[in-house]
Amino acid sequence: MKNILFIVLLSVSCLSFGQTRNLKTVKAPVENQTAEKRRAVVIGMNDYGEGRSLNNTLNDANDMVDVLTRLGFEVTLLMNNDLRNLETNLAAWYNTIERNDMAIFYFAGHGVEVGGSNFLIPINAELNSEPDVRYNALSVNKVLDNMDFKQVRFKLLILDACRDNPFTRGWNRSNNEKGLAHINAPIGTLIAFAAAPGAVAHDGGTYNLQNGVFTHFLKQEILTEGASIDDILNRVAGDVIRLTNNQQAPYKTGILTENFYFKPGKNDRPVEVAVIDKPVEPVKPTVQPTTTEKYYYYIDQNGNESQNRFDDRKDAESEMRNRMLFGRIYSNAGEVFVVDKPVEPITTSVLQTEQTKTVSISEPIVEIWNPDGIEMVFVEGGTFMMGCTAEQGNDCIDYEYPSHQVTVSDFYIGRYEVTQGQWKAIMGTNPSGIRKGDNYPVEKVSWNDVQEFIRRLNVQTGNNYRLPTEAEWEFAARGGNRSQGYMYSGSNNVNDVAWYNDNSGRSTHSVGLKHSNELGIYDMSGNVMEWCNDRKGKYSSSSKIDPTGALSGNRHIFRGGSWAYNKRHARVSHRYYDKFERRKNDYLGFRLAHSSK
Repeated sequence: MKNILFIVLLSVSCLSFGQTRNLKTVKAPVENQTAEKRRAVVIGMNDYGEGRSLNNTLNDANDMVDVLTRLGFEVTLLMNNDLRNLETNLAAWYNTIERNDMAIFYFAGHGVEVGGSNFLIPINAELNSEPDVRYNALSVNKVLDNMDFKQVRFKLLILDACRDNPFTRGWNRSNNEKGLAHINAPIGTLIAFAAAPGAVAHDGGTYNLQNGVFTHFLKQEILTEGASIDDILNRVAGDVIRLTNNQQAPYKTGILTENFYFKPGKNDRPVEVAVIDKPVEPVKPTVQPTTTEKYYYYIDQNGNESQNRFDDRKDAESEMRNRMLFGRIYSNAGEVFVVDKPVEPITTSVLQTEQTKTVSISEPIVEIWNPDGIEMVFVEGGTFMMGCTAEQGNDCIDYEYPSHQVTVSDFYIGRYEVTQGQWKAIMGTNPSGIRKGDNYPVEKVSWNDVQEFIRRLNVQTGNNYRLPTEAEWEFAARGGNRSQGYMYSGSNNVNDVAWYNDNSGRSTHSVGLKHSNELGIYDMSGNVMEWCNDRKGKYSSSSKIDPTGALSGNRHIFRGGSWAYNKRHARVSHRYYDKFERRKNDYLGFRLAHSSK
């Protein structure tokens, strides 16, 4: 018997503008402890216009992407799609889930009930009356029918739909008609609501949360090993009721014919569950295979998945090269490999020890200037969530909130921290407190000292070096457009990429000894902290384009971990500030930036 798990999550949020529209990205599973083929689509909508936009829906979507990839799902993320793009992207996703073991549809945004049916509202929807909804919004029944048609073993619909819906306020409806409609669940279907039908789900902001209350608890409970879906929903219901003091009571209806586990325990197997009023044949426990044949596939720059499955990663890359495609290669074991955009070899004049030489360069682009050879990595501009995001866990400090959308333009950034040898070549002195060699990072330099170094460097080379902005620094540290969503710059294992207090031996180290990040940049999570160009300023929730920090103040931002601090400080979102004249710290240095040519 087919089993359909239908989870409806509801939250109320407020305003946010200027978000990226019609965005589509695909993220591979971080790990998959089962042999099951799992796919999900996660949709976040918040840019509905003044008086209708939502605060937490993009947080909800991004957090669910993080959780689901950790549970073995390949996740397609759609953000702020209009109806045309939403249905096109969904049609492509439906084609990927045929005969999968599990498929999840997750929606965070506005939803509405009309004539007993539920609809999900995309951006740019003109809904002036109830009849408009049927033609300008996405039918939940249509989603369910498409998933059922693909013969997926388990189908889950997760709808985080705002209950106090502003689209309906001008309609001829009773004030009591709020939210989504109750659904009479057929046998084999479980439907869970964040609040009872007709009730309003609480916005997490009331409780200083970054998510709706239901989602806040769901994203934690769903990772519990050995917990069935019933266990998870029961625990979430208890958490929500306690936090809201009985003001919000999650609700569920329906019956599954076997237990469902997001993260099975060692001894967990699906078992028969009695169905009311309709006996079923005994269901034999399903035993997962202990091994599965490894294969590779790719998703190109347009979001299209390869039709072929490859035994060798090189075969997948060869097909991409032959078709002039680029993107990422995935394996069913959770591996991810980046295939860069094809480029013609380019030549760059290089100043080194007062001589000129020519180098051949391919992605990532490296340019070397000045007498000591400063390698600069090209960072293609893009849009990202800056600040405390889901992968940062519970280590964030207040100064990292709120996370917010930032767009940066193309730029170059130093592949390594500026070294003592490079400093001496320009300034003639070495201010560092730890002097073990020219390839160690320079430290004990103030923000003002760095500005003088840059001034002299630019005079000597004829270029326009500068410090990176804080947004540029974080975007590069996260891996830019190649980001894999790591906690640290290049890994979730801090020892792979950073010198910090537990492994440094109470000293700096030569630059570039640890692994680089996704862009080929070294030491952004450790060795020495790094000055940014920005003055100290608090974050806001509004989106930004090429932000440059506060307009006034005598304190500047610095980022990244150091040999002297613990791993919490090595996270890509962690930030600090100090007076621009301070130079006493032997854990504070810098790296250079340069605007795109």
